[in-house]
Amino acid sequence: MILVIVGSLIFLLGALQIRFPTLAEALKETDLETWKRLGAPSGYSFVDLGGTISLYSWILSKRFRSSSSRMVIDEGEKALSRALLAKYEMLAGLSIMILGFVVVLVQVIA
Repeated sequence: MILVIVGSLIFLLGALQIRFPTLAEALKETDLETWKRLGAPSGYSFVDLGGTISLYSWILSKRFRSSSSRMVIDEGEKALSRALLAKYEMLAGLSIMILGFVVVLVQVIA
């Protein structure tokens, strides 16, 4: 059961890394159309009801590189490393949770 708890904590840490306020502000200032299309994200995790998740997907797909604003491209590059870290932390946490559930299931059956 400890694996499930550790996995949950790692997953939660990854989810809390999904915040990109400086990129959201740069988009709002320089590329208002893209900012609105992404759902007008504030950039803070779980505050804007999914807007930050769409920004997170936009970052992971590297669409910021096609922006005409140099500021958005620079902030997007910084945000990409944080987004990748969050992605891998959540995947690792989920994997550890699944492993923990399998261990518990095997112990119950055996």
